[in-house]
Amino acid sequence: MSWWLVKQLDEFELKVVLSGEYDRNDAILSIHPGAGGTESCDWAAMLLCWWYGIV
Repeated sequence: MSWWLVKQLDEFELKVVLSGEYDRNDAILSIHPGAGGTESCDWAAMLLCWWYGIV
């Protein structure tokens, strides 16, 4: 598949998935490490990096 077609399919999928009544509203994402010590902090940091990679 060409990169153009892949891009078009990705854009179409996003439009279909985000077509609900409340999908245009903002959201707040809060990530807090739990009571797991260092591993919990590492996991929270990984989630945050993953999220910034998407947005």
